[in-house]
Amino acid sequence: MSATEPFADSRPASDVSPVVGLLGLAGLSAWVMLCHFWPALSAALDLSGPRERLTGPNAALTGLICAALPMVLWSVLVDKVHRRASTGIDWNARRSAASMADITITKLAGLWATWAVIGFLYCVARWYWQ
Repeated sequence: MSATEPFADSRPASDVSPVVGLLGLAGLSAWVMLCHFWPALSAALDLSGPRERLTGPNAALTGLICAALPMVLWSVLVDKVHRRASTGIDWNARRSAASMADITITKLAGLWATWAVIGFLYCVARWYWQ
């Protein structure tokens, strides 16, 4: 290969479109702006309750939801990532539940094992609690 030849792109195609990332960024940005401007917004709408910026762990978790929800909805409803051949699932093939039991049990065991490791590390890593 000469120095002027471009290298072949060997990266796999992405399962999601660039819109997914932009929607996540937009959702998180909208939530951050709402948290920042909450005092002025609640005063303008004459809402009851404290009129201070939304902060703390609940605001952070809601920010995760505001970022993730538009991404998941776009991926499933528009991109239909669950229907792609790269998932290894042929949605048109009819199979009995018994033929899929081994795969399903393995995947569920892997999911629960992952959660068990995360839970174990959370319990062991006491510095994380502070």
